[in-house]
Amino acid sequence: MFFDDPVAALRNICCHLKPGGRVGLVTWQQEDTMVWHPAHVVRKYMVPPEQGDADMMERVGSWGDPAFVTETLTSAGFDDVGVKKCDLDVAVPAEADIPASLLIGMVDAAQRDAALADWRRQRESLTRDGKLQLDLRMHLITARRPN
Repeated sequence: MFFDDPVAALRNICCHLKPGGRVGLVTWQQEDTMVWHPAHVVRKYMVPPEQGDADMMERVGSWGDPAFVTETLTSAGFDDVGVKKCDLDVAVPAEADIPASLLIGMVDAAQRDAALADWRRQRESLTRDGKLQLDLRMHLITARRPN
């Protein structure tokens, strides 16, 4: 998800596989499919990204789009590309949370307290009987190096 040039990086992986060799990747689906996703809270507090950072964020989010995944892997030399949704609803102990430190780095310093308060409210809304309810939405991506 974080390659500067995903086609070049995946082409490099492809050429190191035996003919017929397979690769499997797991990426998040698009964040709007997951109620728990911190982006719903953090986005409104983020410092506008510089162009390079904006490009990186777009590339990361693109991996939730099956058409982007298929085009990227095909352009890198793979065939038989598959994108399968893997949806898991899990309940974890309420104290098992995304560390606030992950959120803080993306938020404007003047807005950090407000962002953390919003994150705590969202987290509380997802907690039932001491369990944090997470809707994890991922893609299992598979592809093959042609023979």
